[in-house]
Amino acid sequence: MIVIFPLAYQLDPNYPYLPQTKILEYCKEKSLPCLDLLPAFRQHPKEDIFLLDKEVFYDIWHLTNYGHELSSEEILRFLDQQSLLPKKDKT
Repeated sequence: MIVIFPLAYQLDPNYPYLPQTKILEYCKEKSLPCLDLLPAFRQHPKEDIFLLDKEVFYDIWHLTNYGHELSSEEILRFLDQQSLLPKKDKT
């Protein structure tokens, strides 16, 4: 499974560079499960998801605690949707 984490810039609706479209095309061609987190991230202010000015420099890469929580929820949802979670033992 491939998970695409966007940069903070990509949460701006007018940001023109979305390389994940090529990655998603590749995954589709190769039948690889691929999750792009951009749609889920865009539903929240980027300041909630990325560290940005919370550190010594403007950090567009690293996630806040909330960003990690949102990522894990989306990954779990995708794994379940794709039937990629291990089967639970019924004993």
